[in-house]
Amino acid sequence: MTNVLIATCGRSSSLKMTLESLEKCVVDKTSFRLIIVENGPYSGVDRLIEELHLSIPVMYLYCKKSNKSHALNPALVKIRQGLVVFVDDDVRFDDSYLAAFWG
Repeated sequence: MTNVLIATCGRSSSLKMTLESLEKCVVDKTSFRLIIVENGPYSGVDRLIEELHLSIPVMYLYCKKSNKSHALNPALVKIRQGLVVFVDDDVRFDDSYLAAFWG
């Protein structure tokens, strides 16, 4: 299992483009999950995730404190096994990005 972990704070439009590019990656989407931690002021990232209808399994978490490192900690506690890939909320994925993790 590969866990793609993204912390985001008030950047919904950038996050949307990141998630859309991730969705296009050519991989077995059942072999990884996406964990998104919204931190700081609530900006509706959970609604954005629902609207995108991603085929990727997604876990959404909210952390009131606006601090990326602080926000990542609760997500790491949820991960029981597998690789963790930390990604910023403004990344645009190449189609083969996730496939590279399986060689």
